[in-house]
Amino acid sequence: MVVGAAAGAPASTGGGTIGAVPAGASLVLGAGAGALEVPAAFDARQLEDDRISAVHYLRFPLRGDARARFLDPEEPARLRIAHPRYAAEADLPEVTRASLIADLESDPPPLLGAVPPLPSIAETLAPTPSGALLAEGVRVRALRPAQPRAAGHVILESRGGESLAGADPALLCELARFAERFGAELAARHGPPRLEADLSGPLRWHLLAGTWRAGPAVP
Repeated sequence: MVVGAAAGAPASTGGGTIGAVPAGASLVLGAGAGALEVPAAFDARQLEDDRISAVHYLRFPLRGDARARFLDPEEPARLRIAHPRYAAEADLPEVTRASLIADLESDPPPLLGAVPPLPSIAETLAPTPSGALLAEGVRVRALRPAQPRAAGHVILESRGGESLAGADPALLCELARFAERFGAELAARHGPPRLEADLSGPLRWHLLAGTWRAGPAVP
């Protein structure tokens, strides 16, 4: 949902003008009387008395029940603007929500430990006698092969077995996030990594860094 203000529109935060938008933006989870409304958190640096930003960056703090309901695809999710001068709602697209869920699933665990932490990168990238699962997201997993082809070798693959041609934007976004995470760690330990992709069969990327080792990679 995009809310715009015409050139020369009043920017005061008082009197119900467009500057008061922060008071009425929210994420609504569920439907009917049982719906949960999560107010948006705005960047205070964008809220000034004499002007308004053309674009606002919103954060919706998802904790406890709100987080659980957002992660449940059966729960409706929509954005709401309830402003004295402007009111609208829009469903959150499935692709967008899937991408956001992938972000949530890959976030660091909360301080109370409700989500078990992932193993450290140093531990997961250490040589092992057999293949090892390094991390697992909503639709992507990272593996260290039993027979690595380089000092640093991580395989990223689709959990559902989709091919590159059949991959949707949400899957490719999650794959890119895994590549960014493990690529940075490989670069720090072994130097700049290179990427190899299997173009036939299930979607699979190989991140390789450091000394080359001959032989096939077997997850």
